[in-house]
Amino acid sequence: MADALTREGYAVSTAIDAPSALGVIQQQPNITLLITDISLPGTNGCDLARQALEIRSGLKVLFVSGYVGAEVCRYYGIPITDLFFLRKPFSPQGLITRVRRVLETTERVTISSPPVTSAGGTAT
Repeated sequence: MADALTREGYAVSTAIDAPSALGVIQQQPNITLLITDISLPGTNGCDLARQALEIRSGLKVLFVSGYVGAEVCRYYGIPITDLFFLRKPFSPQGLITRVRRVLETTERVTISSPPVTSAGGTAT
């Protein structure tokens, strides 16, 4: 993904895990878009997005996954539309097209509620 976006002229920063991604977001105020897989080792992209949006509320987020759909983020208090979700596998051009659409829209991913626990309450 980074190679395709770089070839298209985007400045790209990468991170090997969620804590590193949060560090990049904190250190680089010019970042406008977080692209994250929903399935991440040790956490998930929904939790990463929640934390990233707490750091920078104006950040745009694009979720990708080959295993789950956009609806999984609702359980984490982040309802997202299809615009902000890209199912794997996708082509480099498909990624670039979606990134352009996300960056051009005024719509944003927002945190609507606390994450839901398996017992039906909220996580603390």
